[in-house]
Amino acid sequence: MNRKEINNLFLHTLLFVFLMVGFHHLRAQTVYPYPYHFPKYPFIQYDSNKVYYAADSAKWEQFFTKLDSVYFFGKGQVNILQMG
Repeated sequence: MNRKEINNLFLHTLLFVFLMVGFHHLRAQTVYPYPYHFPKYPFIQYDSNKVYYAADSAKWEQFFTKLDSVYFFGKGQVNILQMG
């Protein structure tokens, strides 16, 4: 083999390895389901759930910012107490 053939073989091998690693990474992302996906239950009336805000909603904005952080990024913790 001459030098040009060796370089050509090396480039093809390098491209093959790069593509295999890249495609494996893409496939690995689609195999697992979204970790924060919650199933819908037929006995829960989702359209009946309502939240009524007080006149000053600054605390609610703070709560929803924290809730978004937990839901979208998995960071933090939100404790909810339901009465009634």
